[in-house]
Amino acid sequence: MLDVYGAIRWVLTPALGLADAREKAKILLHEAALGNDSATEKQVNRGVPPFGEIAEQYIELYAKANKRSWTADQRMLKHDLLPRWKNVKAHEIKRRDIIVMLDEVVLRAPIQANRILALLSKLFISYLIGRLAVIWLKSILALP
Repeated sequence: MLDVYGAIRWVLTPALGLADAREKAKILLHEAALGNDSATEKQVNRGVPPFGEIAEQYIELYAKANKRSWTADQRMLKHDLLPRWKNVKAHEIKRRDIIVMLDEVVLRAPIQANRILALLSKLFISYLIGRLAVIWLKSILALP
């Protein structure tokens, strides 16, 4: 931009106009009044590990100890799931993402898609049970 004297000046313009900012603030205040706190959600989601870490814990803590076919689970993870979701936070993987991935697998190996779905179900359930156990123990023992 040119100033009054004709010199070039860099001016930062706001990303939102005043009316848009007021509208956004109104929406956020309305959501806060309903009990939806985006700051709390962000803090809770910070502790969610990426899918690759959950998969590694599943193999080490559950599959190796309880399944003779843990190598098949590991192979499915490495071949179909980890290339796609290794660094994605677990809460960001939506049902639609899983359906799209399974549709791709069905085209090349229909029975394998069922096995992958069963693996994902077991993986997420074992993760949630582990998280609930930690929360329960913290509440009983009053740990920080």
